[in-house]
Amino acid sequence: MRRTWLVGGLMLLVLTGCWNNRELDQLAIVVGLGIDKAGQADQYRVSMQIVNPGAMAVGQKSGGTVKAMPITLYAETGSSIFEAMRKAANSVPLQPFFAHTQIIIIGEELAREGFSNLFDFYERSREFRMNAQILIAKEAKAEQVLSMFTPLENVSASGIMRRLEFASDTWGQSHAMTIKELIQTLVGESEPAISGIRIQGDPALGASSKNEEETKVPSFMSIDGIGLFKEGKLISWLDGPQARGTVFLLDELKGTSMSLPCDDKPEGAAIELLRSSTSTQVEVKHGRPLFRIKVEQEGSVNELQCPMDISKKETLVKLQQEWAAATEKEIVAAVQAAKQAKSDIFQFGIRVGEQHPELWKEWKEEWPDIFAESLLEVEVEAFIRRTGMRMKPYTVGGE
Repeated sequence: MRRTWLVGGLMLLVLTGCWNNRELDQLAIVVGLGIDKAGQADQYRVSMQIVNPGAMAVGQKSGGTVKAMPITLYAETGSSIFEAMRKAANSVPLQPFFAHTQIIIIGEELAREGFSNLFDFYERSREFRMNAQILIAKEAKAEQVLSMFTPLENVSASGIMRRLEFASDTWGQSHAMTIKELIQTLVGESEPAISGIRIQGDPALGASSKNEEETKVPSFMSIDGIGLFKEGKLISWLDGPQARGTVFLLDELKGTSMSLPCDDKPEGAAIELLRSSTSTQVEVKHGRPLFRIKVEQEGSVNELQCPMDISKKETLVKLQQEWAAATEKEIVAAVQAAKQAKSDIFQFGIRVGEQHPELWKEWKEEWPDIFAESLLEVEVEAFIRRTGMRMKPYTVGGE
């Protein structure tokens, strides 16, 4: 009898059925989600970008005469995220499926009001992946961003993800942040650093299929700037050098290109960053925190628009010094902007807690004001490891 029960129990384990399985043709796969502030008070407008599998597989209908749209956007308004999503789901002929949501866009107007209470639903849901990336629609609504057609990508949400990855890898003025990282930051001791996405051109043209049919695209999207937050609310943007200085301080710079002076040309030399490492040490000076930032970076010379002979050691050393000075200037500019806003987006407070826990207990409650009065010292060591296929430019007799 015991053997019978044992065999029966083992069969229950190996012969279990998928009681809650859902076939692919019964699901509407949501790849992008947008959240905006609605016109009414305490109302949200949620947009869902859904993939059209038929258009992805076939590309055309009716003998190739009518092109099927690869994505469809459904949007509704509600007093909560869940209510708005349920309303939007009523318009979808299939069951929305969120396990493949890659990107979540927050409208700038909503970001300025604060969105710390938006993500309770995501943490409770078993479908949402917490590694979805989050972006702020810069000077636009999230619905407008998700309505865009992109010529080189059938699914614009996937295109946005690739833009973010490419911008992080090659330009260094953006910061990728997942929903999980954002929630940890909001409940932690620092402020989030979230990249923006901007619509270049007319959003109405971008939402038309004509945006895919023109040789010169009338409207496109670009990753642009890093949002500066205070108490979970967007207050301003860090652009250009300030944005890159922020990524340096977060020690997440993967690659970038910096222009340096070259003789009489203020930006005649182009240096590509190959590797970078940033460390932060906390000290106390005159009762204020002193942050010692050390950056080690390696790069290669990609272009010289002046007769600079970098085969000479003294010339190469001078170029390295100018590169180090330019990096230091960007880091200082980023910290000054954050201190003025009393927004610790660099996780300096976390560093204080790790290195001086007793001091952090004393400073924690007044950290924004203490951070604004903090001191900064930056040391940059720059090494140029490669000079390309030539040492001397042809303007000085290089071969």
